[in-house]
Amino acid sequence: MKSTELEPRRVRRRQPEVSRRLLLDAAADLFARRGYHDTTIDAVADAAGISRGAIFWHFGCKEDLLTAVIDDVYGSWIDGASEVVGDRRGLEAVRVFVELRRGLLESQPEIVRLMYVLVAEAMTGRAVAAKTVLDLHGHTTSVITAWLDQARAAGELNVDEDPGALSEIIIGSMQGVAQWWLLDPRCVQVDEAHEALLRLLSRTSDAGDGRPGRRSARPALSDSSSGTS
Repeated sequence: MKSTELEPRRVRRRQPEVSRRLLLDAAADLFARRGYHDTTIDAVADAAGISRGAIFWHFGCKEDLLTAVIDDVYGSWIDGASEVVGDRRGLEAVRVFVELRRGLLESQPEIVRLMYVLVAEAMTGRAVAAKTVLDLHGHTTSVITAWLDQARAAGELNVDEDPGALSEIIIGSMQGVAQWWLLDPRCVQVDEAHEALLRLLSRTSDAGDGRPGRRSARPALSDSSSGTS
């Protein structure tokens, strides 16, 4: 009898968590397909199967809902990516990151689409999430730059370019491939493009003393997308 009596209390305690999760998932899907400005509070509530008042109770306003979606979606992916990269440093860490980014595009394209939709809206002057998006870009750039600094210190890089500039090139290359693929998968070869980027990274790893740098074997990342959910 006691377990039966306690069960409704457990359900009630879980209900706020469940409704918040449903709202985040519904909002992420709608923002990615329609954009922030063309997604209404009512549309999110209908998609989640929850009253619109729950959105204000959980998040306060539509803009705060968007911020929560970005933190949830990309925070989860960054945490998962960090676990896979682990203690790897230098160019090997960059290679793993590129592989993870490719895996994200292929397994969860809606996550990548969401970012580009928000960036496109920000470029039109409707920059609701501009600061959050720029902060994410800045974080990613700084992490890759740090790995390239490690690679240079370890003698893995045989180029004179600034690590920060190289980081922007790497990110820009991945973004360009992703944008065209999302527009029409037939217009870009995702696997070939990412492999080409990895080969270019390997060619920068000739040791400074003229000896060919050893290319580390890439780890198996078939399960890497598990950290993105």
